[in-house]
Formats: sequence, C-alpha cells, structure tokens
Amino acid sequence: MRELDFSDGFESASIPVDSGTTTQTINNGQATTNITGMVFSSTTYRTIVIEYDVLRSTATNERVAVGILKLQYSPTGAAWEIASDVQDHEQSEDHGITFSITAAGQARYSSDTLAGASYSGSMKWKVLRRYSV
Repeated sequence: MRELDFSDGFESASIPVDSGTTTQTINNGQATTNITGMVFSSTTYRTIVIEYDVLRSTATNERVAVGILKLQYSPTGAAWEIASDVQDHEQSEDHGITFSITAAGQARYSSDTLAGASYSGSMKWKVLRRYSV
C-alpha cells in the first residue's frame, strides 16, 4: 500500500493513502450509541477528518447523504468535540443522524425515526486526515 508523507508540519507520521472504509449499521430511532471503531486518543491526535456516506431507507422513504466530520481535541477543555459536520447539500438530504463525541474520544450517533416498513440503515466512513499532537 502506498503511503503519504505529510512533511508540511501537519502530520508527524505518514498515513496510508486509503485508511480503509468501515461500515456501521444505523438503527432507526436510535438513542445515542457508539460508532464502532471511531475512537481516537488525545495523546496521539489533535484533529481527525472523516468522510462519511449514509443510506437510510424504508419501503416508502429514503435518505442519502455524504459529508465531512471534523473531530478536534481541546487541551484546555481536556475533551474531544465536533468541530464541524458539513454535508454536500447539493447532493445530500438531511440524514436524520446527530453525531457526538465523548471526552475520551469515542464518536457516537443518534438517529431519528424514518417512517415506513422494512427499514435499512448504514453509514460508511473513513479517516481522510489525522493531525498529530
């Protein structure tokens, strides 16, 4: 696998070009729950940039969205926070998902209830960039 070397001062170590895609089942009407594998250490990283793709559907409704999620550690607050969640609004719909992150760096989601029978929901995500401490 090829690697990128960020010698521009933003990344102290090289990362894989394709850090891999993870798939998360998105439950309908889900209370806040962990996103599998989306947990980051504040001793290693200060900022994480994630690309995500959401598809939620029923027999009568569908929501499709693509976005960028930026997670940032605040040393002053000693906690992780969502710096931004930007969707491509020209191509995306409101996905009905709310992202959050614990102080320890575990990303979480909750979802609204999408009406209709035969619900299916998933999110694919991958880390685009990691900024080291």
